[in-house]
Amino acid sequence: NPVIQELEITDLITRCGLYGYKAKKLINDVRRHQAYTRNGVTGIERKHGWWEEVDRKAPVIPGWISTGCQYMIHSRGGVGKSATAAAIARAIGTGESMKIRGAEMPIEQGNVVWISNDQSDAQLLDLFQEQNIYPQDAPWLTLLNEWTSDLHDDLVEVIKRKKPKLVVMDSLSTVIQGDENKGEFADYIYQLARNNGDLGSDFGFPATAILWIHHDRKDGTDFRGSDRLANAVDEVWSLRKATR
Repeated sequence: NPVIQELEITDLITRCGLYGYKAKKLINDVRRHQAYTRNGVTGIERKHGWWEEVDRKAPVIPGWISTGCQYMIHSRGGVGKSATAAAIARAIGTGESMKIRGAEMPIEQGNVVWISNDQSDAQLLDLFQEQNIYPQDAPWLTLLNEWTSDLHDDLVEVIKRKKPKLVVMDSLSTVIQGDENKGEFADYIYQLARNNGDLGSDFGFPATAILWIHHDRKDGTDFRGSDRLANAVDEVWSLRKATR
């Protein structure tokens, strides 16, 4: 429970005299310490045999989406970002085939984890049913509610247990807290990139494809936030309504 966690860490900070610290700062320092000491006395130098702890990239939809990669899809509201993500999720969850560059590509069936912080339950259910996803008949689909980036350990546990081919983050601004116009807002996306497929890290997880849903600026020229968001993912997809 993140509320109890923050209260207990705040109490720990007070008892230890760590004045000026906040709960999230202390958690981040612990994570940095664990990341530094994972290699033993060598610190930043990778330990011998690290390559044996890597879950390699693999195609999910050949020629388009692979595990171990992150993608961002963005547009103005109502264009169809979530519907596109749901269609991709259904194709992976049911093992459909899909045309990629004119060639019919078989999709290896796999689990999907969907994080929904952007819609009501009624909207989410309508979205799924419009894409022929019926939760009662979709054992491949796992939904997470009220998840945010400060609960990274919970996400790692779910991914290790479900081993999804795809994780959908709906949406970026509701999952990561902070000012999306500042460069550090993208730090968590970079953290996921480092942990994706790293089986030797306390914070790593089996390789999966991560799809971030994001919104455009008011003028519709580009996605909201700094350019660092685009640099943190492998591909950025801009969705537009057809003019004809």
